[in-house]
Amino acid sequence: ISDPSAALDPNMTAGINKIRLPSLVNLSRERLQTQGIYLLENSVEMYLWVGSQVDAGILQALFGVTSLQGAAPGSIQLQRSGNDIASRLDAIRTALCEESNIFMQIWTCTEGDPAMEQRMSIFLVEDKSNFSQGNFSYQEYMQHVMTSVAR
Repeated sequence: ISDPSAALDPNMTAGINKIRLPSLVNLSRERLQTQGIYLLENSVEMYLWVGSQVDAGILQALFGVTSLQGAAPGSIQLQRSGNDIASRLDAIRTALCEESNIFMQIWTCTEGDPAMEQRMSIFLVEDKSNFSQGNFSYQEYMQHVMTSVAR
């Protein structure tokens, strides 16, 4: 998961044009900041999580509106060009699709939208509540397996 507006990681690139990607963030709900925008890609589809406190200028650049409050999920249209932010996000999306060799739809998930947040949350494998009946995070489960195998 990454914040497309975050600092670029010079070592992480994708696609035939070697698009530099934002730094990665752990797959956990607690990592999502209310003023941030994060892109989760699972090799089949993408989720763009938009925090409730995102700057109105960024919302205008990405969606053509200054607020997503009260917007019906199907009515939110992501801009693909026309400004640096939209073009950058589209370049990242295109590069990730090139890496997977498939077109991946982007689902916009606004903070506070229970249906979309629930749909996206199953991919947040570092949240204990989403993995192994809430007993382990993915990392803790893998450590448990490694310890069990080593015995």
